[in-house]
Amino acid sequence: MEQLGLHLAGPPTAGIAPRAVADGLTGLVKLANAVEGEDEDRPLPDWVISDLSIGSVNYSVKPAVGQEDAGSHRLRVVWQGAQQLRTSAGIPTGWTEQAVQVFLDLTKLTRFRGVKGTALTTGKNETIVLDDAIQEHAVRSLQGVSESLATVRGTIVRYINDGGRREVGIREVPSRRSLRILFPPDLDHDFKAALLDDLPISVRGVLKRNSEGQKLALMAEQLTVLPAPRQPSRARDMLGVLGKDWTGDLDSVEWARSQRG
Repeated sequence: MEQLGLHLAGPPTAGIAPRAVADGLTGLVKLANAVEGEDEDRPLPDWVISDLSIGSVNYSVKPAVGQEDAGSHRLRVVWQGAQQLRTSAGIPTGWTEQAVQVFLDLTKLTRFRGVKGTALTTGKNETIVLDDAIQEHAVRSLQGVSESLATVRGTIVRYINDGGRREVGIREVPSRRSLRILFPPDLDHDFKAALLDDLPISVRGVLKRNSEGQKLALMAEQLTVLPAPRQPSRARDMLGVLGKDWTGDLDSVEWARSQRG
């Protein structure tokens, strides 16, 4: 997918509020950055404006030169998630709670002067209208939150500690779905160590779920770094395991051949 756009419908004579244009453009970039990337070890792509026209306002963003693969993957995840929200509530595949909140904000741009409707667009004349139904599905995806103590396991794929927020994203085992974990300052060292050593973790804390039963986020209280998974044994690893007193002075390979006749 080459680009993702936003259409703000409005009569050209009435004029659309500049804040609507600014918030919509910022929202497109935030949404693309909030979904899962193809490779979470890569930094977030840079984005550039690829289309801009006025009257009714149309604009699009696309990945910067040299970052097309990573950026296009994120745009596909956004588009497919928006299609899911068009038909039902729930956190779409590859999306996070934050991504749904940004999407919901885009559906509310009609609160600004001159904006009569909004829609996501692509460079292929495809459109997803951000109407009342899709807004309701986004709202339901975030509301009805229940909280309970739970333990989750997985591998860290994203780490953020910018002073304003501390969180990691993990790839859960066995579902492989992404989950956002918020943590207090005293756990920062352990999270960084697990990330640098690429070790699986087990985290216990308060888990938030939406009304659909989907996991939204976990507020970490305890972290356990787990040992690295054992690699499957190979035949060559067995060389020399059996002493010659077990095999009649044959090495283990010769002894195995003799047993097969």
